[in-house]
Amino acid sequence: RWEYDRAERELVAAFNAVRKVKTPGGFITYETDRARGISHGDLAWATMLAVINEPIGGEGENERFTVMEF
Repeated sequence: RWEYDRAERELVAAFNAVRKVKTPGGFITYETDRARGISHGDLAWATMLAVINEPIGGEGENERFTVMEF
């Protein structure tokens, strides 16, 4: 759950560049294509890593919310 500025086209393009693929060993992984001019999805990967530990549903005693603006 996060909000972003709709005009942030680079961020949207970075997320759209990430795709799910199957490795030769049968595992699922995610990759982006450098040739599409999207910086290898760096904005999407950075955003996903930043929000991966966000508690959903208000778990924990000391609930705190963090808002980051760019």
